[in-house]
Order: sequence, then structure tokens, then C-alpha cells
Amino acid sequence: MPSTIRDGDIVRHTDKTQQTYPWCKLFCDKETDPEGRTYYFQNLQTGETRSDEPEEGFWLWNYNTSTVHVAGLQETTAKDKRMIAYDIATSQAC
Repeated sequence: MPSTIRDGDIVRHTDKTQQTYPWCKLFCDKETDPEGRTYYFQNLQTGETRSDEPEEGFWLWNYNTSTVHVAGLQETTAKDKRMIAYDIATSQAC
């Protein structure tokens, strides 16, 4: 049985997909955030927070509904950054 549910090209949030992809991107006010951030990532299972993007997919938080946004799972750019470094640098994996 697949661990994600797809609606077209959108991976929808379910208990199973949250276990596989526990990170969520939350937006915040730069003026009131202690670190001056405009967003951060929070693990929905552990409560851990971080400023850097996780290497796996993540959800967007919807403050109006207090749940994950219906946009579905977001793809990380971390893998793309590694590939760009590979292509531009010495053609060796970083």
C-alpha cells in the first residue's frame, strides 16, 4: 500500500504522509521573531524547529484553518542545490 495519497500531482496530507514527511513550513513576522526570520520549519511529530529547509518534502501551515495547507506536499530545493553544486563544480558529488 502506498504511503502517500495523490490527487493529480498533489500529495495530500494524511496521518500516513505526516509520518513520512513530518516537516511543516510556518511563516512568521520578521519584526517579532526572536531570530528575525520570515519563516521556519517545525517537525509536526517532535515539535523540533529549524531555520534551514529539510532534505525531504514538507507541508505549508495554514494559520486560518490551523492545519496543513491544501496545496499539498512541497518539494525541497535542498536536492536541487546539491545537483547545481555538482554541475558547476568539478563534476563530482559534494
